Amino acid sequence: MEKEQLTDHTKLNENNLKFFPEGKPLILTDLSGKTVYKNEKFADLFGGSIEDINSDPNLKILLQNIVENKYKNFNFEINAAKLNSQRMLPYKIDLEIVEIEDKSYFLILFTSYREREEIAARINNLNNALEYGDVPVMIVNEETRITYVSRAFEKILGKGLEKIYNAFLTDVLTEFLDEREKEKLESALHDDSVWQKTISDLSENGELWYKELKLNPIKRGEFENTDFILTAHDITHHIVKNRLIKKSEQRQKLIIENISDPLLIIRREKEDLIFDDANDNFFVDFSLNKKNTKGEPLSDIVPSVLYSKIRMAIDRVKDYPEQQMQFRYSSSRNLREYLCKLSFAETLYEKTEMFIISLMDITEQLKTERMLRLAYEKETRLNKLKSAFLANMSHEIRTPLNAVVGYSDLLEDEIESENFEDLDYLVKAMKDGVDRLLLLIDNIVEVSMLESGEYKIELAKVIVNDLLKAEADTIVTKLAQKSIAIDMDLKEDISPVYLDPNKLEKVLTEILDNAIKYNRENGIILMRSYENEEGVIIEITDTGIGIETDRLRDIVEPFSRVEDEGYRRRFEGAGLGFTIAYKITNLMNGKIEIDSMPNEGTTVRLIFPPFMKKNETKQSD
Repeated sequence: MEKEQLTDHTKLNENNLKFFPEGKPLILTDLSGKTVYKNEKFADLFGGSIEDINSDPNLKILLQNIVENKYKNFNFEINAAKLNSQRMLPYKIDLEIVEIEDKSYFLILFTSYREREEIAARINNLNNALEYGDVPVMIVNEETRITYVSRAFEKILGKGLEKIYNAFLTDVLTEFLDEREKEKLESALHDDSVWQKTISDLSENGELWYKELKLNPIKRGEFENTDFILTAHDITHHIVKNRLIKKSEQRQKLIIENISDPLLIIRREKEDLIFDDANDNFFVDFSLNKKNTKGEPLSDIVPSVLYSKIRMAIDRVKDYPEQQMQFRYSSSRNLREYLCKLSFAETLYEKTEMFIISLMDITEQLKTERMLRLAYEKETRLNKLKSAFLANMSHEIRTPLNAVVGYSDLLEDEIESENFEDLDYLVKAMKDGVDRLLLLIDNIVEVSMLESGEYKIELAKVIVNDLLKAEADTIVTKLAQKSIAIDMDLKEDISPVYLDPNKLEKVLTEILDNAIKYNRENGIILMRSYENEEGVIIEITDTGIGIETDRLRDIVEPFSRVEDEGYRRRFEGAGLGFTIAYKITNLMNGKIEIDSMPNEGTTVRLIFPPFMKKNETKQSD
């Protein structure tokens, strides 16, 4: 205990006396030996005062001699017995006379030799541990000079004790420090603060090692000078391991980035799914920023639909032997289709599970498959149409040819027998057969031209009502043959249309032929014309057999006959008429709509945009 420590306390009250340490027996007396303060350790061993101590020599007499000889400090040994014991034990006495408020006091500290021996043994054991236990330790005093260094530290520094002991720490470490690090060390020594530095060198075997130096200040008392302990920890394995891990992570990152498909890595901690990493393609496809994703909840990063699918797959993946699952995801953001493959990855941490998800973009693949499927369906339909065409052509060609041959034989017989009464009928029948055959050939040629793109359209301004009236006049005979009535509802003041009148006549002929052919006896055909926001409308409605809705698209295919095929037919015709009407209408910038119900009839609707010259506007009524 220093004098200055006591003089900081101007009054010897209870609170101030608590300042004295309790580690060893200590007593404070006046110069007559009267107790002013004692710590608990002293009271437990010897009682309450100097008079209570059974010692040899007598401690009170020794104090009187010290006063008479005016000693300030005195160290001596005595034998003293503990309370209620006659056994004498050796103690070292550290005595000092201190001045407090101009009054002198004895400060007496007792140290038993057994305690000193135990401390010495502990110090010796510690020294042996440091020397032979390969523990790098260095002690530096308040002057920053080295007062102790272990052999292990000598090996690290590559210097003997003679070059290290009592040298300044910064000089000893100078080969490991640049100017900036040297300044940091000097600042730490000056400020009594912690300093840390990693150094490296080659061992005697030429192997690279890394040591972490750490300087810690040590202060035994509030008013004592500060020493320092410098330790060195071998972190070679840690650094090498981290470098290997980093290199492995870099290699893994390189592999991930070179995968063309978007790749996502997530981890599950308890029940939470956390975004861990992803390659650049994933961030691009999902418009994400790398800086704002790692370590965030997955539900905050990916779309909710994808999150739900991932969550469901993760909950089930361990039930599969390969621990892999596949699922489909349709992105509404970029309109892409993904085939997602989720794999479970084993980890070293039991509480963390890792999952890798690759998202293969199969949009083009699906389009190709769809196109192939449609092409296959079309090919199948064309094959079916081809078969129907061959059957139809066989019938449509044979029928008029047989009629011509048969009637020619009859005509020959009638001429030989000079029976001229039926000649007109036979010639007319032969002519009908030839006309029917020519019409078939003309239709085949016309369809071929429409398909090849060589069909000529000559557009002109046309009033559709005039064409409808003219066309109605041409089918009077055909209507009479089946007792079919025709009604007309033609709106006046309809805008002219811009089309080919001859081709429109062809379209109307084909539609009216079907309306007659598939109508019932005593049926009705209604021809209408009107105008609305779509344009000029022509409607032809019959009361015939009708067509199922799901087969309406088939009637625009060449040689298609939706009501029957081959030789099992109720109606004549090659199935080309509506195809021709449909294609010609499209070439004239019009469109055809069909409404039909089986056994209720059919309505064919032609829609044409009204004719308008350049810079001309339609006048209102």
